Amino acid sequence: EGITIVTSQTVGGNYSDLKATLQAANNSEVRWITLENSSPNTADDRSGTAAALAQAVDTNARFTNVTFKSANGYGLLSDNSANPTIRNSTFEAFYGVRSGFASVTIKDSSILAVEGGLISGYAAPAISLDHVQIQVDCSNGGKATVRAQGISGVKVNLTIRYSTINVFGCSQGGGSGISAGYTFNGQVENTSVMVSSASGTPVEGIDIGPGASVTLQNSSVVVTGANSDAVSVSSGSITVQNSNLEANGGNGGTIYDSGGITIQNSKVRGDSKSLRTSGSGNSTFRVGSSQLDGSVSGIGTFKCVVTYKADFTQTNNVCQ
Repeated sequence: EGITIVTSQTVGGNYSDLKATLQAANNSEVRWITLENSSPNTADDRSGTAAALAQAVDTNARFTNVTFKSANGYGLLSDNSANPTIRNSTFEAFYGVRSGFASVTIKDSSILAVEGGLISGYAAPAISLDHVQIQVDCSNGGKATVRAQGISGVKVNLTIRYSTINVFGCSQGGGSGISAGYTFNGQVENTSVMVSSASGTPVEGIDIGPGASVTLQNSSVVVTGANSDAVSVSSGSITVQNSNLEANGGNGGTIYDSGGITIQNSKVRGDSKSLRTSGSGNSTFRVGSSQLDGSVSGIGTFKCVVTYKADFTQTNNVCQ
């Protein structure tokens, strides 16, 4: 216990051909062990290769005090209603976790990855991260550290609490801390998101796509890099409460295309702008009891109540 290592070089082919060192049994618990997939597989095989696998026949598997290692694949692949729970565990992998059509709960754990920390592009009903530390070196190309996206008729519900997301060295297309896609509800609380780029590559702290809605509370989102934004919204919405949004060397604290942004009791700072829009004219900012450090620009609707600038002079009701 605590010293056992199970290793293999098994290789999966794609999302329909999943292979792993260990496949969890139905209602099983795996504890105090290291699971390793040391396959030198190519990029084409990474989507189906992992240290551990939980599928439809492996529902409610639990992993406690487990180290998942997969230099060229996933730490854990979860698919088709497997719904695993991971506690007090560590991931050292090319990708941390992928959950497709399966809920996943991760608590008191850490994920160290190259491409992405947690990827759910296939309608996982619920994703919960609680006291999870995620660190991603994204120097190989653009990626989202935590990515979730639903499909028509199936919404993804993401909850992140008391966690840290650190993405660094982004290049070749940028990267983001959290990417919320189609039909998505997100709740982010007491969490720190930090994203930095290399060679002037644009990055985003939180990227919100069509049909996605996110609430950010008591959290911090800081990005560093040219043309970067702490929050990017396209045909979605976000409510920011008691939080800090900061863009260093970038365009602004938030960028907005269409949908809605509500900011309350927060600070928004950008080296260039605090709030800006892409120019579509479908923008609506509602800001209350907050500080805007940086100019406000773009076509859309800006509404400010009890807001002030960095020098503590009050803005007018259109945030100027």
